[in-house]
Amino acid sequence: PYAAILVDLHMPVMDGFSLYEKIIESPNYNGCPILIVSSDDSESARINSFMLGAVDFLSRHMPYEEVKARVKSKISFYQK
Repeated sequence: PYAAILVDLHMPVMDGFSLYEKIIESPNYNGCPILIVSSDDSESARINSFMLGAVDFLSRHMPYEEVKARVKSKISFYQK
């Protein structure tokens, strides 16, 4: 099973919000944390991500080490 899922907001076929909804509706979804990733660091993008149920919002402008630490933290919390 997946430990975490990272979803980009801006993709060619559908936006990340739509993909998020498809993932959580899937009978194969194991309840692992879903994190939104985007270069759109606007307040509305962040708020919409959390309102949908994402466990974190990762800006593409964040340092790599911060992203890595946030993802690891969410995975370890989920696996407890």
